[in-house]
Amino acid sequence: MQWNIVVVGCGGTGSAFLQKLARFQYSAEENINVTIIDGDIVEEKNLKRQNFFEANVNYPKAESIVKLAANSYGLEWRCLNEYLLNVSQLDSVFKPLASNSSVEILVGCVDNHRARQVMEEWFSSIRNGFYIDSANDEYDGEVVVAVKTNGLEISPSRAYYYPDVLTDSSPSVVELSCEAMNISSPQHQLVNDLAGNILMNVICKIFNRNIPTGQIIFDCKTNMVKHLSYINGQLKV
Repeated sequence: MQWNIVVVGCGGTGSAFLQKLARFQYSAEENINVTIIDGDIVEEKNLKRQNFFEANVNYPKAESIVKLAANSYGLEWRCLNEYLLNVSQLDSVFKPLASNSSVEILVGCVDNHRARQVMEEWFSSIRNGFYIDSANDEYDGEVVVAVKTNGLEISPSRAYYYPDVLTDSSPSVVELSCEAMNISSPQHQLVNDLAGNILMNVICKIFNRNIPTGQIIFDCKTNMVKHLSYINGQLKV
């Protein structure tokens, strides 16, 4: 089986997850292709809660992660140093890698609904694949696992649970002013690490053919992690 994984966003949660994915890929025997999409540049302030180093400052985040994976584990990851603005960007990555034995996995680690709207559109257009989306505030959040098989939606995407994802007209990342970007979405490092661990756990379940559904909710303050499976149109503990 060939696993084609595209990760959108490599900030707090994304960089935490990618660090774990790189270590897993290094030690596993799975055939994994990884592509990162992110238009951000590493800033000094990012070093406090994101998995970057001084040498990465002023360089693209996606490119920096790819180089770290190569230098640390010898992995040949790819990247697009750009913000996700349309489905064609995802198609440009997934389609060249497609084969009869490949599985497409889209992982969202973004903090804006405009990017999620593009990922929702991609999920609506595919017949087979996974869309795993992580979202969190300062201390809590959730990971939604969407699954499609032969055009049938086995588990719905984030928009099913949170319809405002599709109606939110907030500006995309490229439209935000520098000041707005600096004060948006404060997050504690622990919540990013926990979200990254949950994402990695979901990926491992998929690799083991133990397909998860629904969503996983978590709270760092109470040390709570709860999986609500999607069964027969309902979420169940």
